[in-house]
Amino acid sequence: MKQPKNEVVELSTSAIAVKIDLTRGGTITHIGKDGGKESNVLAWYEFDDIDELPIEYPHGESEHYWMSRYRGGWQLLTPSADKECDVGSRHHSFHGDSSILPWRLVEKTTNEIIHDVVIFDALHVHRVAHLDSSKPVLTVTTTIKNVGESIEPFIKVEHIAYRGSDNGVVTGPDNTVWKFHDYVQEGYSGDFKWKEMDSHGVNIRNRNMEKEARLVYILRDSEGWVEWNNPDFGQRTRASWDPKEFPHLWYWQENGADIFPFHRRTKITALEPASVPPGTRLIGAVEKNLASTLNPGESHTFAISIELK
Repeated sequence: MKQPKNEVVELSTSAIAVKIDLTRGGTITHIGKDGGKESNVLAWYEFDDIDELPIEYPHGESEHYWMSRYRGGWQLLTPSADKECDVGSRHHSFHGDSSILPWRLVEKTTNEIIHDVVIFDALHVHRVAHLDSSKPVLTVTTTIKNVGESIEPFIKVEHIAYRGSDNGVVTGPDNTVWKFHDYVQEGYSGDFKWKEMDSHGVNIRNRNMEKEARLVYILRDSEGWVEWNNPDFGQRTRASWDPKEFPHLWYWQENGADIFPFHRRTKITALEPASVPPGTRLIGAVEKNLASTLNPGESHTFAISIELK
């Protein structure tokens, strides 16, 4: 069955263009120097043979439902991320309700797209996508406010998926400390500084072409920036953020995996500023005292910028 047309908002200057799909979880679907498909630095795939499943999902199946709608791009993941979990009286979906609910367009100005969503009738998430007037820079500022009556815990991940390249190069700060996620076997299980990776026999500058997927992350000492160079399309991006807000970065590679919904059709390099290590979920963050909390009426603001080099 053909899905109804999504509400996509577009904005551009002489230096940069963005598109946001409000219907599909407020996903940023395009960042480029213009609005053309080939200028898009984000991974974006339209799978015509995959029917998008409803937002409402059977308990335990939110990941499959979420993946049916996933096309790449950039989503905000909050108040949870990763697998489903229960915290208090809340049941949290795969990758957080912010990434599945439709967002509301609040206002569109010359340089900004302002949009919001309310989660659990408790968390009001207000997001401003701002384009610099003269430079190719997008800054996204988010404010989460507790409009409910109880204390609300949350974590946050900026789930940014770039167009993959066999020849791509990631650049990170020399002294950041990295670690492979538990399920990834790369021959080295310890942590390592970016500048010392070669001495440990690992290379995370480039994609691992022998792996369908890999996941490595900043364990500590983030400096709040990372770069992705895609020479296949002449694209270089630099993301920057406050490392106190996002002390970790999830670096995920998808490389033609034969899984739903990709079926060997995609290449993605995702570089995702995160408030917790991968696999933590909100329940783990609460148990390990890593979650942020908001009392009724309190709010929390954070921002991230993407510059096209």
